Amino acid sequence: MRRLNQLGFFEPLEEQGVNIEKVESAENEVNLRFDLTETNLNQLTFGAGYSQFDGVFGQVSFQTSNFLGRGETLGVSVQRGQWANNSQLSFTRPYNFGRPISLGTQIFSREIDWFSFREKTVGGSSTFGIPLRLFTRMFVTYSLENSQASISEYLGRNVDASYLAAYNPFFADALLLGSDGKRTVSKVTPQLQHNTVDHPIFPSQGKSLSLALELAGAGGNTRFVKPILEATVYRPHTARTIIGARVQYRHLQAGNPEMIPVFERLWLGGEYSIRGFDIRRVGPTLSDVNPEVPNNSYQGLIVMGGNKSLLLNLEYQFVLGGPVRLVTFYDAGQVQDFGREFSMNDFRTSTGVELRFFMPMLNVPFRLIYYYNPQVEGIFNDRYQPQERHGFRFAMGTTF
Repeated sequence: MRRLNQLGFFEPLEEQGVNIEKVESAENEVNLRFDLTETNLNQLTFGAGYSQFDGVFGQVSFQTSNFLGRGETLGVSVQRGQWANNSQLSFTRPYNFGRPISLGTQIFSREIDWFSFREKTVGGSSTFGIPLRLFTRMFVTYSLENSQASISEYLGRNVDASYLAAYNPFFADALLLGSDGKRTVSKVTPQLQHNTVDHPIFPSQGKSLSLALELAGAGGNTRFVKPILEATVYRPHTARTIIGARVQYRHLQAGNPEMIPVFERLWLGGEYSIRGFDIRRVGPTLSDVNPEVPNNSYQGLIVMGGNKSLLLNLEYQFVLGGPVRLVTFYDAGQVQDFGREFSMNDFRTSTGVELRFFMPMLNVPFRLIYYYNPQVEGIFNDRYQPQERHGFRFAMGTTF
């Protein structure tokens, strides 16, 4: 029953929806009959809105979760926004060669303005997955990306590449200014995943454990190793309340740390990590990397990112009825650079409450978040103003 719910193809199935019938011709066999209600598997979306990641945006997308009747997923999306432009085509087939061996492919183009630099990436990936046990799978993904970084106009119209290269050679290397801002990342990522979470959108119990290792090298001009460990657990507390938790650890290693592209370095912030902080605003800044850079200048406030991050998310969910949940949360995390260790004094935290409701036509949760951030000293938002201590945010999806 849990495996059926994990598919997301049907309304959540309860135990009373299962009928057991004994097979008269076999002594030790039974027939299981499920009363199922199929969800909306086709999503056609036209829309416009505002998000912290994209700014003002418009989008059109189509996705079907049962394309040819065998669980295939096909997705096409185009989005144009104030700070981000994205196009993507993906296809996944969960059963191949008569076995539950999944094959998937994706091609994409994205352009993101991080306020201190602009990243343009074109690439694709292919994923191969095999089952090891009932709820455990092994995936291997190969991806090839061509990325280009340039100075963002939000950094200041009087700031150019030559100025930054002379002012801080590390920043020039990280933005790849010496190679016209271009970098090819060829990456193989093996991943081991154990997942017993009962539903992809309305989780109430189960756990998910993931270990991935990104290996960048052959076929590209960027070399690094990035292990990622993540554990998520959900437990029902009462009939209408659920406890959820996630812990994530990432570590980036390279022979020459100064040559790691800025878009491969680690950072936190945003509604999918530490709620209330702007995206990519928690992490080592340029003034942290080079003490000669004034920490109150535009250049000094640029978040360069680090090589290791630690993140904790806690939620207590109240099921109000149907697709509506009230969620209280606590987030904590920090990012450190090469040569520096984690410290209890460097954690950035956030707490608050969010109203989460599901839109069946769009097949995605919407969220209205009120946050309070106790530790905002030294953090600046994406407009290079002191980070707000509290406020409201609107987002889609879930934090974990």
